[in-house]
Amino acid sequence: MNKNGTENRKALFFDIDGTILSEETKMIPHSAVEAILAARENGHLTFINTGRTRACLPDKIKEVEFDGILCGCGTELIFHGESILHQSLDRQLCCRIAEAVRKASVGAILEGESFFFHVPDRPAFQFLKTGGGLKEDARMDLVFDWEPEDTVFDKFVYWSDEKSDQNELMKVVQPYMDIMVRGNNFYEIVPRGYTKAKAIQIVQEMFHIDLENTYVFGDSSNDLSMFEYSPNAIAMGQHDPILDPYASYVTDTVENDGIWKAMKALKLI
Repeated sequence: MNKNGTENRKALFFDIDGTILSEETKMIPHSAVEAILAARENGHLTFINTGRTRACLPDKIKEVEFDGILCGCGTELIFHGESILHQSLDRQLCCRIAEAVRKASVGAILEGESFFFHVPDRPAFQFLKTGGGLKEDARMDLVFDWEPEDTVFDKFVYWSDEKSDQNELMKVVQPYMDIMVRGNNFYEIVPRGYTKAKAIQIVQEMFHIDLENTYVFGDSSNDLSMFEYSPNAIAMGQHDPILDPYASYVTDTVENDGIWKAMKALKLI
């Protein structure tokens, strides 16, 4: 039983980059850490809700005392440091996708406990040759030379250019997975039905949290599903305008204590 009674317990969900972690300083403001701890002291549950798989979590995030981390658009739930739910893709499907990625001649990262890279020898994909910046965030296995039957992963992303042929790749993934356009020729592919909103639903069912007691914090287009889902959607001071129709509150930037200010204004702390 928390201070306010379990019926008043809220569940708070935070994006990483641009929300908890500053993209300018690459740091988590001390005020945000204090706000998370204060919310937990008030009996609320706090979660990171990210499209990243566990291997790609920044070390700085792991150091903050969140109750849990929802990884890979809800494909894994880590609660108090323990993985209590994990949905990887079927090994046979992984093999088919890996083969299709090579044939499509796209730049791709197959994301799981290891990261399998496909890097065509073209200028558009040069940034992937050293890990696409991922090693700056976390310690992980980056695999550049692999056979399709060796790959097991939870989701994947890919980039295309004028020489890519995505038709066969789409035939493989469309029956089983959802395709999210994340930018110019950049796509995120997740198991069918898995989104940041799905991750929130998993927490609601597991901890008996009503929808009106969910709060989401984000800044970018990949937070859209949780903004559409939760009635309490807090946009950071710098955010993608696509979130505006669903934002119930706009706070300051992450660097200017936006998390603390929002949680204080909404009486979560």
